[in-house]
Amino acid sequence: MMIGMIGALTGTSVPLTGDQVGVISITGVIQDGGRGGLFSGGPGARGWMADIRSAYKDDNVKSVIILINSPGGSPAASHAIYEEIVRLRTKKKVVACMTDVAASGGYYVASSCDKIVAQGSTLTGSIGVIFGGVGYYGLMQKLGLTDQTQTAGKYKDIGSGKRPMTAEEKAYLQALLQDVYGQFLKAVADGRKMDIKKVRGLAEGRIYTGAQAKKVGLVDELGNFYDAVKLAGKLGGIEGEPKIRYYGQSTGLLGALSGSESSMFRHVAGRSLLQEPPLQGPMLLLPEVYQGFGL
Repeated sequence: MMIGMIGALTGTSVPLTGDQVGVISITGVIQDGGRGGLFSGGPGARGWMADIRSAYKDDNVKSVIILINSPGGSPAASHAIYEEIVRLRTKKKVVACMTDVAASGGYYVASSCDKIVAQGSTLTGSIGVIFGGVGYYGLMQKLGLTDQTQTAGKYKDIGSGKRPMTAEEKAYLQALLQDVYGQFLKAVADGRKMDIKKVRGLAEGRIYTGAQAKKVGLVDELGNFYDAVKLAGKLGGIEGEPKIRYYGQSTGLLGALSGSESSMFRHVAGRSLLQEPPLQGPMLLLPEVYQGFGL
């Protein structure tokens, strides 16, 4: 009885044995952060990177699925995860499985895997970089407000909504964006073993369905999660139906409180209990609201 109660609280169970397919879920905005939890926000790149390293060390795990449902996020965080997956690939086969959306930073991560599986209606691609902001200096003038900001360094308040940007500042920002964009293109070209000129032709922020992405070579196969499991098992040399080892998840109450299942507290009768940040746009340098697609 006591063991059962402890298991319910912690989500622990009898450990899996034998050959397995590991599953690491990357969901929401990709940004720096740890494991996440009820009182500490959503999961972040360092938590996912730790899961990837755990899968690398687990000899029972013969291949790994990176399950992605993300519109993108930080270029730095996306590339950090990318590098960990490249390291994992030196030891095990890795399959990306796209669900609703794997755009921009989500595709950045997926491109580091050996194979990519997507649904036909998955939204992906969006290979690009954005710097967002709102200029409200005209409204300030109408209200009789003046900007009294002082800076040391002429670019310190670049992008401020309190004044229009100069041509020099726009050129400076564009050079910065092109630098990050070039890194993104190279990462996709290296991961997909594709000529960078072809990647550039497919990029420019274009969004594709999974079916369209397969036609142009950004996706390898169309299928769902269990199709990805079957493929990962085959690549890992597992005979029969693979056992699945989930990382970063707990089914118990303590897991819910600590982060892995904290979404159970988010909605009651269709209303949010916790203030959730809006999904943010692909490959952001500055947050903007991501307007998702729906049916």
